Amino acid sequence: MVAAELEQRWENALRELKLAQENYAQRQQPQTVDHLPKELKTAFINIGQRLPELWHSGTLTQVQKKSLLRCLIDKVVIHRVARDTVRTRIIWKRW
Repeated sequence: MVAAELEQRWENALRELKLAQENYAQRQQPQTVDHLPKELKTAFINIGQRLPELWHSGTLTQVQKKSLLRCLIDKVVIHRVARDTVRTRIIWKRW
């Protein structure tokens, strides 16, 4: 019984590992954007210029703000400068 329980836990752990690896591989694939129509590109530029106003206006919920940031940020790099100090760099997605 103990061996069967250990084997079941091992199989579950292997399944979870495989799912995590597949998820990671999907996220590492470059996201490509086809050519945007001129009207859509103009709309994005216009909303980009109004983003500070929208951010502070109360129009966007916290969930929407987080979702928007996830769309705009490619990665965050953190370097420990000293024991109690870190340097953070945000790398924005390029369009």
